[in-house]
Amino acid sequence: MKFQLKTLVAAVALIGATGSAFAAVPNVDAATGSALLFYVFDDVTKSSYVQDLGKTYASFLPASATADQTFGISSHTASWNAYLASVSGNLGHSTWGVFAGNSVAANNGGKGFLTTMRDGDSSAAQTSSSAQSSVAGFFKTWIAAVNTQNTNSGTSLSDGYFTDIQGTNSQNIVNGVAHDGGAKLKFKTDNFVGTDSVFHRLALGTTVTDTSYANVNGVSKFSFDGNNLKYTVAVAAIPEPSSYAMMLAGLMLVAGVARRRHLNK
Repeated sequence: MKFQLKTLVAAVALIGATGSAFAAVPNVDAATGSALLFYVFDDVTKSSYVQDLGKTYASFLPASATADQTFGISSHTASWNAYLASVSGNLGHSTWGVFAGNSVAANNGGKGFLTTMRDGDSSAAQTSSSAQSSVAGFFKTWIAAVNTQNTNSGTSLSDGYFTDIQGTNSQNIVNGVAHDGGAKLKFKTDNFVGTDSVFHRLALGTTVTDTSYANVNGVSKFSFDGNNLKYTVAVAAIPEPSSYAMMLAGLMLVAGVARRRHLNK
């Protein structure tokens, strides 16, 4: 019994030391659509960091993503520290984005993208649905490459996190999804660290339809400060103290006018 217990403890310790095996990232043709991926890219060093956020295209549709959420990034020290080392700790040239896709109309949610978008860019400036579908095809190729890298090349540092230092997959992010997608995506999916990005769902049919993550208070946003990725649902603006003072002054003025009219009568 003691021997069996010692063997079990040793086995658990070995698992803890080696880490869990990499689980393949769901792709765009999965029943739920692809994984919701967060990526960071440095245009100077051509290195990247990719994280599966544990959500899928289907599970993060507008009707489901109705609450604020925080995804820890810096806490995944091995892979994130490898990226920080590749950029010498300087995130000034790093841009980030959140992206997911579904290329099968019959799957949950139907064909389309979930994507961050730089403030000022417009989802109205879209190309044809067929051009958008070519982005989905590229995204599928990129996820397949990430899965291959993680399982075969030894670059996987923890389950679901991937650091590509000056690799071809880093270039692919730039060429296909983010910076140079101008021929296909008429907006920037990436943004600089410390800057918010609005979040949209672009549904693909005969045309591109924007089913945005918006409510009466505005559009929901993602933000990344270098430590945490945050998804924030739009809420009603809280008036500034000066606004309250102006409202009070206005009410007092109205009350004064009403009282004077009453006395005059």
